[in-house]
Amino acid sequence: CGELTQVIEFSFQDSGKISVLVPSHGPPPFRVDAEINPEGKDLPLERPEDVEMWEPSGELWGFIKGKSVERICSVTITDFTDSTEPNPLTTGSVKFNISRDPVGAPIFYRDVPFIPTVNQRTESILPLEGMNMRYILWRLRDISRSESKVILKDMPTCANCHTFSKDGKWLGMDIDGTFGDKGADDTAFVHCSPTWSPDGQTIIFSRAKAKDPYTPDQKAPLHANDPEETQIQYDLYRIPFNGGLGGKAERIAGASENGMSNNFAKVTPDHKFIIWVQCRNGLLMRPDSKLWIVPMSGGTPRLMNCNTPLMNSWHSISPNGRWMVFSSKCFSP
Repeated sequence: CGELTQVIEFSFQDSGKISVLVPSHGPPPFRVDAEINPEGKDLPLERPEDVEMWEPSGELWGFIKGKSVERICSVTITDFTDSTEPNPLTTGSVKFNISRDPVGAPIFYRDVPFIPTVNQRTESILPLEGMNMRYILWRLRDISRSESKVILKDMPTCANCHTFSKDGKWLGMDIDGTFGDKGADDTAFVHCSPTWSPDGQTIIFSRAKAKDPYTPDQKAPLHANDPEETQIQYDLYRIPFNGGLGGKAERIAGASENGMSNNFAKVTPDHKFIIWVQCRNGLLMRPDSKLWIVPMSGGTPRLMNCNTPLMNSWHSISPNGRWMVFSSKCFSP
């Protein structure tokens, strides 16, 4: 068997095509690998050796974008070897087009390196260890550019949910410690994932009855949605800001008391809808999490069409209301 070669073909709707011959280079290097593993030792889990990456030049990508504005571009990737076998090893295709609508804002996101800790007894994968928190980087990225800018790093503990003021001058972030610090003024409940409405008059947040993570006789869960997991379901609430005085917290109909866990809400810029994550238990990138939408005043919820088969969450809406970005995992390993 010879060396792998790929043919990448771009076919444009109006006519014409471009083909690029790309020799195999193996898994792409990542800068974070050298930072975390300077001696080159094997990490607990390694990347598959058949991972490939190719990036078009700026000139070629500019041409492709120009030919694909509101017109379909079909991309076909075909794998060959340098042997005399004329038939391809594999082939796959995808279609896309370029919108005229601008996003209107950069994306602020968390860059978490893949450094799993493996429980040797159960072979289960555990979360990122505390000593590795320093490798998490918060980046700002203009999606029209190939690079990002690190604007926050060296956090001493886990930092997750965040929200920006409408003018972009202020950032609120959920900083997670490990000693019951999510109780607010009522330790009988867990309050988390707050977000402002665009007019600054309302705060939407998740609330659930507080529970101990584990009971003395409880078996440790080995994976998400393990029956041994402690069950906690969040409801979405709204509370008026009222100049900082607050008010009465009310459940949001359609996103509460539904036997599911409702979390990480975002309000659309026109103040008409709430988009949130729904899953069976807990929060934070659950395998069964889906994005749902409901009127701001509450009502009948709808499952969004954008959901992929696994893990849909951490969404954000562009200021012009034309786009939504979210995290997902398209397939099971």
